[in-house]
Amino acid sequence: VRERICPKEKFSFRRYRAALLKQQQRRDSKEEKEPKKNQQQATNNIISNEEKPEKKERRNIAQYEGIVEYVSDSKVVVQADGKVDVINTTNDAAASSSEETKPATVAKEASSFLMRNLKNCNVILNGVYKSVHFIQVEYCTIDITTPILQGSIHVTSCHNTTLYCASNQLRIHDSSDVDFHVFVKSGPIIEDCSKIKFYGDYFSNHHCPWGQEDKEGTEEEDVKKMINQFRDVKDFNWLRTLVPSPNFSILEESPLSVPASSAGQDMVASVVAGDHTSN
Repeated sequence: VRERICPKEKFSFRRYRAALLKQQQRRDSKEEKEPKKNQQQATNNIISNEEKPEKKERRNIAQYEGIVEYVSDSKVVVQADGKVDVINTTNDAAASSSEETKPATVAKEASSFLMRNLKNCNVILNGVYKSVHFIQVEYCTIDITTPILQGSIHVTSCHNTTLYCASNQLRIHDSSDVDFHVFVKSGPIIEDCSKIKFYGDYFSNHHCPWGQEDKEGTEEEDVKKMINQFRDVKDFNWLRTLVPSPNFSILEESPLSVPASSAGQDMVASVVAGDHTSN
């Protein structure tokens, strides 16, 4: 009777050892499955990270209402009404319809504008915008004919280019060998740049259409009261305040500078009128 009520100690110990053994086996089985799960999660993270740049690019492009992209060896004229004229400037007329060139698109009354992947182009941008962004531009001359004194201009990955603009903010990233003929209400900001030149002569050699309707409400007299802050350049890669940054230089005026709108005024007028013929 006692053995039924109180089992022998060795019998109880065997059951306890069997329970521990089963618990250990379950733990080992779980640990074997865990690495596979972690490996699969890591693979999914890599795939997700690879897709992020594409999604980010699509999201960034979607925010612009006007876009001109993938144009080379051409004169690009964006009219104030949203019309875009792309005029091939090479002897080969077929170059304007090459596979690498995508049609330029712009929305009427666009408040933001994107120009990207331009090479060897003469660009004239008319109209008033809150923001303009240039990405991947090489060997171009760009003239923003109307001041954007209430907006900003962003320049990213631009090289061997000349830009005429007047804006509230000017931000430049990953660019080199770019000449800026500007009027800015706040100091330009550069990052990861080299051989950048700033001229404060936008209004001195640039025709500004003050007689036209000014959607920003900025009058010529108001501009004359403003101070051009083109000398107050902030280089995020140069923290030594007592030593000038070697990444940019300040020049008062370039006597040889001619904006795209002035140099190509006759040609553009003839093209708009329909008198231009290809070589």
